[in-house]
Amino acid sequence: MADKPVIMQPGVLLAAAADVAAHLERSATPPPAAAVPITAPASPVDAASGSVAVGMHTKMTVMSGQLSGKGPQLRATTAAGAAALQAQDAQNAATLPAVSTVPRFGGGGGVQPAGFGTGGGVQPAGFGTGGAPLHPPPLPKFPLDLSAIKRLPPGQPGPYGYTELVPGSGVWAPDPSVNGLHPGSVGPTAKFPLDMGAIVRLAPGALGPPGYMELVPHSGVWVPDPNAPGFVPTPPKFPLDMGAIVRLAPGALGPPGYMELVPHSGVWVPDPRAPH
Repeated sequence: MADKPVIMQPGVLLAAAADVAAHLERSATPPPAAAVPITAPASPVDAASGSVAVGMHTKMTVMSGQLSGKGPQLRATTAAGAAALQAQDAQNAATLPAVSTVPRFGGGGGVQPAGFGTGGGVQPAGFGTGGAPLHPPPLPKFPLDLSAIKRLPPGQPGPYGYTELVPGSGVWAPDPSVNGLHPGSVGPTAKFPLDMGAIVRLAPGALGPPGYMELVPHSGVWVPDPNAPGFVPTPPKFPLDMGAIVRLAPGALGPPGYMELVPHSGVWVPDPRAPH
């Protein structure tokens, strides 16, 4: 269904303002002096009540003076505000059709994580502001290519020229060290480089967003799936460089400016949230 502008109804607003103004004008009328009975002080109680009545009358007169003129002022202010809102409505009505024609990425119809996927509104926590940058950074020397990942049973040797991304996971990615023997085997020709800002972290065992795949089984770390229907690649804002991975013993503290790719794996990668 096409988007429709919401038009402000000035008549309802002005009618409400007039009603309030009428109440203010009635309240601004000082009470007549005759409404305050002054009796001869026949007893201490009568004298006290008479004093209270006189004091209340004085205060009501002062308050009425403060409210005087507020009704017309409210009407004038409301009319000016309604006119301004009507002008804004006209501008919005002219602008909205152009906004509604902006194409949406992927097949989910919702807000997409920055860079990849068809997710229905899932946002990667803490990374970037979404969308491709005006001038995307150049790819690193050895970007992790999502389309080049190989998945094998844990413990099985990986293919030649590959390195296991996380020890014991069965997830293998091209090894930059093979460039020493075969220059150019791994480099910035990645078809679908992983954007660190597109990673979605969930509890292990939780179902990932549409258009995503779990990077390592049972890890809760989900990345865009280039084989998902409707996958639309965009230039990554924070491409992962395989050559920048630091491998430590599980549980060891990583270097400054790094984050653990998979919890308790000992595999540390540059943190896009860290100051650069």
